[in-house]
Amino acid sequence: MDAFRQAQPALDLPDDEAERIFALSFALQVLRADLRDLAARAGGFARRSTTKAQ
Repeated sequence: MDAFRQAQPALDLPDDEAERIFALSFALQVLRADLRDLAARAGGFARRSTTKAQ
């Protein structure tokens, strides 16, 4: 995103379109963090379930 901010095409965009792109970038970053957290929790749950079954 930093490279996009510095690029000439980004500077030529209307404010509302640039805002949408930055909002999408933020939303994707949050989603990525949430999915990592979900994967870690699911992995922990799976390990506990496997241990209890044995």
